[in-house]
Amino acid sequence: MSGLQTLRDIVAEYQSEYQQHSEDKLEFFRVQRNLADAISSASLAQGPGGKRLAHQRRIPAAVLEEARMRLLEVMNRLKTAETFADLHQIVWDQLRDIRGIGKLTIYDTALRIASWRRRGARASISARELPQARKRSGSLALAIISRWRTYSKELTILKPRQVEDVLCIYKTEIRNLRLP
Repeated sequence: MSGLQTLRDIVAEYQSEYQQHSEDKLEFFRVQRNLADAISSASLAQGPGGKRLAHQRRIPAAVLEEARMRLLEVMNRLKTAETFADLHQIVWDQLRDIRGIGKLTIYDTALRIASWRRRGARASISARELPQARKRSGSLALAIISRWRTYSKELTILKPRQVEDVLCIYKTEIRNLRLP
């Protein structure tokens, strides 16, 4: 990750080094047998082989289990959510008061469940849905994605979930860029 001097450099490296891996991780959730399995894997942050996913690696198993139980209780609501913003709101409402569960975990969990629902390009929040979802959930992650995606033309070629990846993976490099 050295030699990255512009946001364009960062996006290019992300596309060549990380984008396919990110898509492969979501594919695991898309191929779960049923919604209950997808909710379980998503809320426990378990990828292939039951391995804990990086963003949630420090969250105690009991905390993730509580999240799983709460989301299974609202499985029908998750199944019928019409947009990612609606699905994200349901996950937010169920998990926000669990100590140890933060905004990133809520976003990641909603994204994984949406992937199972086979929303394709809609597996993450659309640019049109961002303001409404941010207002309803107060999600910092959604606010950051919205701000950066509209701020930088380099990021508009990425899906919102990919922007979130870029901001997470390259946070130090982005901080060091001289941006207007």
